[in-house]
Amino acid sequence: GHDWIQTASGIAFYPLRPRVEDVRIEDIAHALARLPRFVGHTRGAPYSVAQHSVHVSEELEPAYAEWSQVAFSPLVSCRQMALIGLLHDASEFALCDLPRPLKRQPELAAYCLAERRMQACIYEAFGLDSGMEPDLLKQIDRRMLRTEQRDLMPPERPGEGRDDVPPFTWTVTPWPWHEAERRFLERFAELRG
Repeated sequence: GHDWIQTASGIAFYPLRPRVEDVRIEDIAHALARLPRFVGHTRGAPYSVAQHSVHVSEELEPAYAEWSQVAFSPLVSCRQMALIGLLHDASEFALCDLPRPLKRQPELAAYCLAERRMQACIYEAFGLDSGMEPDLLKQIDRRMLRTEQRDLMPPERPGEGRDDVPPFTWTVTPWPWHEAERRFLERFAELRG
């Protein structure tokens, strides 16, 4: 059937039946650098999933290093954990980025299943495992969301509640897509080196 998409590298990729041998970091970086967070509703320049992923990776690494000193012999190295942070939204390179409120709806259960399957395939392609994702990743991801909302989105709506976690102290400034793609690939190379 024709249930495939053509990636930037020219291959046929099957989002609903992903194969490890079809996963290419160049395709992931290329698409995520052009894919906007918040369905594109940020103020100012577009802000990409690729840039978000680099920031999550960079924040997760020291947080995990600190946590793993307390934990007994962590099974996952800091570099591996930072790579999980970099790739945590990589399934969106072929499935796009759906807003979280939509993903929670029962009508989109099949999408969520496809996303989990794709994430597992991508992790496997780079020697990682979905089971390695720590709660710490969710915390960093949520703090990143709050930072992005503070810096890039209109003010909070009544009753929205953006004060569940503190944002990071630094300011998010969107990178042009080519810089986001380059920095995503550089971060990947650094963590795989």
